[in-house]
Amino acid sequence: MQSCQAVWFPSWGSSSVFSISELGGLKSLVSLDFYHNNLTGSIPASLSKLANLKFLRLNSNNLTGRIPRELTKLGNLKILDVSHNDLCGTFPTSGSFAKFSEESFMNNPRLEGPELMGFVRYDVGGSC
Repeated sequence: MQSCQAVWFPSWGSSSVFSISELGGLKSLVSLDFYHNNLTGSIPASLSKLANLKFLRLNSNNLTGRIPRELTKLGNLKILDVSHNDLCGTFPTSGSFAKFSEESFMNNPRLEGPELMGFVRYDVGGSC
């Protein structure tokens, strides 16, 4: 399964049990689409191991917590959509995230906006 290039589960449903963090070992993965799946929990930092990832769509779920800064290392990432969740804190603006507009993050009521570069992040430590 390490050569898998796409994982797509639109509207998979809330009755399924699955952990996104289990996908960190799929080194050839190019596209990860888990939109409209009622996913809960946080976005795992282990997704940053998916060096070939170009498309990451986790929108319209029930994801919480901060957006892992490790994801900015995904240099091939072209499309990111984490909108319509319950993410909090700030969203990264460095690395691969520098090219994404605020639309990629919209409708997360506890998300405070982009982190301010050159300043100490105001979401360092603690939970949100």
